[in-house]
Amino acid sequence: MKSKKILLIGPLPPPIGGDTVMTRDLLESSQWRENGLDIVAVDTSHSGEIRLPEARLSGADILRAARILRRVLVRLPRSRAVLLWANRRFLCTLGTAIIYMANLFGKPVMAKAFGGSLGRRIKGMSRRRRRYVTGMLKRCRYILPETEELTRELIEDIGIPVSQVRMLPNFLAERYFTELDKDKRDIEFRGKCLFLGQIKREKGIFTIIQGLSGLHSYSCDFYGPVVERDREEFMEKVVPIPNLEYRGIASPKEVPDILKSYDALLLPTSHSGEGYPAVILQAFACRTAVIASRWISIPDLIGDDERGVLIPVGDQDALVEALDRLSGDREFRDRVRGNALEYAIKYSERRIIGEMLISDILDGSQHLSR
Repeated sequence: MKSKKILLIGPLPPPIGGDTVMTRDLLESSQWRENGLDIVAVDTSHSGEIRLPEARLSGADILRAARILRRVLVRLPRSRAVLLWANRRFLCTLGTAIIYMANLFGKPVMAKAFGGSLGRRIKGMSRRRRRYVTGMLKRCRYILPETEELTRELIEDIGIPVSQVRMLPNFLAERYFTELDKDKRDIEFRGKCLFLGQIKREKGIFTIIQGLSGLHSYSCDFYGPVVERDREEFMEKVVPIPNLEYRGIASPKEVPDILKSYDALLLPTSHSGEGYPAVILQAFACRTAVIASRWISIPDLIGDDERGVLIPVGDQDALVEALDRLSGDREFRDRVRGNALEYAIKYSERRIIGEMLISDILDGSQHLSR
């Protein structure tokens, strides 16, 4: 039987980041082959430095958009469906043109916005712009929000019909569920912490630096690409402090082993685009304790002392207090790690891609089955 081709349009590394790594994991998932599908990709990334949300459009952006549209146009006729994986800015700009093109070819579009801020972006538009973007989104077969909050916003505030909104959270690649370190919860808390992700102010890196500076009982290693805007300040503050160190960019395949070698992941973020951060799920699967800020949808993942510790945004003292609690209360530490692992299994690649995206969403499209 001839396989069905699915066109994936989304950002691939470089640069390394939550969006690009998740898109690559989606592209490389064995679930496509197991379900008789071929997936082909059009890369939308800048293939360079991390792009900040407030960056203005340039001539290079226009040329890149033209190249992306041309590649999409070439592949659309032979595709059964389109998966549009995009950040909120891309989805509301070039994404609308892609949705329009796919509709012209009669191809169903499933659009996923990374993070949880798409609704707020649309609500902040002018009335005319909002009407246009909303109208184009309604042409999608499904919108696939990452969080419960965004699901509600799209339906209640933006006016996307309930029948077109299907929540699809981030997933964990199968590498996180092989050779699990079953003894992780039995070791002592050594105070070894890490930050893993794009290194920029909005992710709380300076809260970590200020909180842990000079504390001999705790250390933190930073992994990830450094945003150019914050590079000088970050390096000036980290280099002289012996219990803080920048370790460079971690390969996605190294991440499970890196996470397992630390006691706690620190994510005191205030990033406006935060949804269900994949790095939190990754830490859950590796039995690495999580301390994160009480921000947007992150409490949905962590709960009230169920799978980690929540702290107020920017509160360096609360960060240290959370580490003290994990260090001094072994029963609490073991409980949140165990709860986190059990929770992470619900986000496995097989369940999210195989059962939800492919079986429930793609196979449910009457257009795809023709």
